[in-house]
Amino acid sequence: MAIDMGTPTGTPIYAADAGYVRRNDDEAGIELVGSSENVVMMRTFSKIHGLGGLRIGWGYGPAEIIGVLNRIRGPFNLSVVALDAAEAAMRDRDHVARCRAENARMRGWLAEALAEKGVPSSDVNVEVYKGVVLLSGFVKTQAEKDAAGKVAKNVKDVVSVRNEIAVHPATSMGTKLDDTVLVSKVKAALVDAKDGKSGQINVEARGGIVQLGGFVDNAQQKAQATKVARSVTGVKEVRNDLLVSTKPHATTGQDVDDSVLTNSVKAKLMDDSTTTAYAHNVLSLIHISEHTRPS
Repeated sequence: MAIDMGTPTGTPIYAADAGYVRRNDDEAGIELVGSSENVVMMRTFSKIHGLGGLRIGWGYGPAEIIGVLNRIRGPFNLSVVALDAAEAAMRDRDHVARCRAENARMRGWLAEALAEKGVPSSDVNVEVYKGVVLLSGFVKTQAEKDAAGKVAKNVKDVVSVRNEIAVHPATSMGTKLDDTVLVSKVKAALVDAKDGKSGQINVEARGGIVQLGGFVDNAQQKAQATKVARSVTGVKEVRNDLLVSTKPHATTGQDVDDSVLTNSVKAKLMDDSTTTAYAHNVLSLIHISEHTRPS
């Protein structure tokens, strides 16, 4: 979101709310702050850390902006209890890992339960970079894939669409849970491989087949991601649908435009009669936020 802070130059300050970020935690937001002079990243402790009642969070941004915020904030705005709890939460990585695993497990369970009631659940990821829309993930039929591509192309301001959605038959509940674990392992391996651009790679799995989607800077990063994913035990096949961006990095304003366009594509997919049942993972290139809507 953009906030007009009344800066002398009239430049807006962009606040990146990372409260729901799951991929590689805060890497992408930190990178954006490091490459910009008017971006602040914020994260609350009220979500995965479970400290909502303490009203505490943290922010990271340029020293000039943080300095102003420190001067205008109220005195003693946080209690000792809140500060101690926040520090303990940051150190308790096991709790965060358990919560993520349980969220992933329950998401698979919910998708299966809805499918039994006649409500299909497919995974479609939407990513946008400079108006180029990348669709990835899994659906059950070619008709669903084609429908998603058609819907995305009809969204205003979309420059082009790359439809890399894979068609794969439905899997059992046990396989869904195995795939969830496999996705977590691949993500962790990408994080450990520091040159793998892990914060900008989306990972999906269906029946042991892993799909990598998103944008990377060069062919070396794309090849490295494939190598890392293949090294994970349990991976049967890797579909590398990563796109190499040959253009200069987008500006902060372009990132915001892409985020708006991403939400527009999501809305159209939800409105369409064929694609409305998808569980949409809607992602901007920088992965500042991820919104998942179960069917």
